[in-house]
Amino acid sequence: MKGRMTARIRVLLIPACIFMACAAFFGSAWAKALAPGAGLSYVVVIQGVPEDPPEMKRLLREVSRTVQKEGEWPASIALLRRRAEADMAEMKAVLRSFGYFRAHVALEILPGPEALQDLPEPVTVQFRVDSGPRFTLGEPSITLAGRAVDGLAPPAPAEAGIIEGAPYAAAKVVEAEKSILNHYKNNGYPFPVIVQREVTADFAANQVRVWFRVTPGPYALFGKTRITGLDRVNPEYVQNLIPWDEGAPYDLRLVDKARRILFDTNLFGMVELENPGDVDDQMPLPWSSDSSHSISQPAGAWDSAAAG
Repeated sequence: MKGRMTARIRVLLIPACIFMACAAFFGSAWAKALAPGAGLSYVVVIQGVPEDPPEMKRLLREVSRTVQKEGEWPASIALLRRRAEADMAEMKAVLRSFGYFRAHVALEILPGPEALQDLPEPVTVQFRVDSGPRFTLGEPSITLAGRAVDGLAPPAPAEAGIIEGAPYAAAKVVEAEKSILNHYKNNGYPFPVIVQREVTADFAANQVRVWFRVTPGPYALFGKTRITGLDRVNPEYVQNLIPWDEGAPYDLRLVDKARRILFDTNLFGMVELENPGDVDDQMPLPWSSDSSHSISQPAGAWDSAAAG
């Protein structure tokens, strides 16, 4: 009987000794943070964040669930580690979006700093960033995949914001695509399309090559403007507010200007331009506007101007 009791006591003492050894090695931080029923309190530190761009640290913290859930304490170190490990891929994606294609993120969970011992002291979740070099833009290219009726060439890459040698950022590629499309939409082409976009990282040169191919689509003129469905507003009043002339080349800037003008009258709660996606001699540009007056008004027609 005595031997069996002694064996049980030894089995109970082994985990206690392990815990005491850990506490002696790491200090009081983990012992306090793992207090029964308290959950595991922690703080997050991100080290090695590149200074360019200045918002990088903020963006890394925004994509981190470990940061966002800092007030929701996990029950164990294992659960905290699982939470933190899930952040590493998201952080690398942010770094790559700014041209840090060689970036690595390492994770370590440490006892909390001495200054926080009375909280009780949380542990520290430490992410260490090794960003590597920031890739720059290589020689960009914007080419036509179709023929522009009036010979309108695509914008130069610099006009679209893609400048060789500038630091790469994914947002610049998105902005360049919008700039290319607006180049045609502002000059008579309502339906341009980017038919091909390639973004290729060259790890030997630490560069990113961006290549666009655009088709302008049909050339169009503003046709006769029609105002219908008005209950309390004189259609002639609305007609006089339209900023384009019949027969003028389609220009997205004028469409946007018309929307702003109508909003500024305070007669319309909403102005929505719905695009049918095609152009022919009779094609209307549907323009619906909902307000307390229940207005619905197609207001504009385009004529296609085909050449050759």
